[in-house]
Amino acid sequence: MGPFRQGKPLVLPTPELDEYEKELRARTHRKVAYAGFACILLSMPLMVMVGMAVIPDMIHHVQHPLRGLSPEARAKGKHAADEARARAAGEEALMSKAIATAIRDGVTAHPELGRCPYDHPSAPSDDVFFGTSFTRSKDAHICRPCRHLETAAVEIEALLDQKSRDDDRDARLESRIAGATLPRYAVVLHVDEEVAPHGTPHVDFTPGLVVGRAFVWDTRTHRVACAGPVRAESSEVVDYTYTTQNGVEVKSFAELDSALKTDLRKRTEVAVADSLRYVAGPRIDD
Repeated sequence: MGPFRQGKPLVLPTPELDEYEKELRARTHRKVAYAGFACILLSMPLMVMVGMAVIPDMIHHVQHPLRGLSPEARAKGKHAADEARARAAGEEALMSKAIATAIRDGVTAHPELGRCPYDHPSAPSDDVFFGTSFTRSKDAHICRPCRHLETAAVEIEALLDQKSRDDDRDARLESRIAGATLPRYAVVLHVDEEVAPHGTPHVDFTPGLVVGRAFVWDTRTHRVACAGPVRAESSEVVDYTYTTQNGVEVKSFAELDSALKTDLRKRTEVAVADSLRYVAGPRIDD
């Protein structure tokens, strides 16, 4: 048997079919070109908008690179922050010693010496951070203005490490240094007697009581400027809210306790404001 051979197919000339295939390929190429051109044309407004938004910023970033403070301003800011902390610590020490002496010696209000130069806010404070407009004599830090000055020192130090593209970097630091001042007055409450309020929801509550003395410290003269007796009691009626789940009260005791404490705090603030009417003076024994 001889070797197996497979014949090749006979290719017949088809000029009409070849021309048709060429025409189909040309149409496909034209469609792709038209689609690409349409995409570019339709996206040009978007590209222009993006360019208008991005290019000016890029130019600004190139013309104004990130820079820090000048060496002179940085040194001045570091000195100002250290000086603010030192001043706050010194005022805290002076105030603590003077208030302790005033409590021990029984410094009190003297109407014959005149009105108190400090105008304490009569409305209760809504300060979330400090809670009240005064500190207590047993607090670790009684000088509220000193805490503000320490915060200013922290903000100045934060500016020392910041970089900006603006040209007013040194001017902003100068403005912050100028604003790092010590508020003039600080109020301290010394509590002689305190009873916390407590109660039972829907039944009754036992009112709270705060009895003590308030003092005003003057950071300019470094002395106790005003004083007065303080007595605050809970309100006769205290409103509070609570939630229910499936008819069962939720956290009613906690809500009542919080409302009672808030009420006594606000009543204490009003009592402190009413007590600071006259200049402080030594105790006069009968």
